[in-house]
Amino acid sequence: MKDTYDFISKIRDQEVDPSWRLITADVESLYTNMHIDRIIQSVAEIFSEYPDLNRSDQGILELLELILRNNDFEFEASSIYN
Repeated sequence: MKDTYDFISKIRDQEVDPSWRLITADVESLYTNMHIDRIIQSVAEIFSEYPDLNRSDQGILELLELILRNNDFEFEASSIYN
C-alpha cells in the first residue's frame, strides 16, 4: 500500500466487522516516529483484553521492548537525492 489514504480507499466500500482493528503504519519513517512506551502499553492492553493461557504475555512484552529499544538501523540520506 502506498499510504493510509490508499488503505482507506481500498477498504472504503468493504464491510468491516466492529471487532476488527485496522491499523496502518508509515514504514518509511517507522523507527524515527515510534513512541515505544505507547506501543508496549497498547500491546499489553490488547493482551489483557484477549487473554490466552498458552501465550507468555510478559515474555512477549519483554522481547518487544528489547527489540524496539535496541534495534539499530541505517539511513542513507544520499539515496533519497539520487
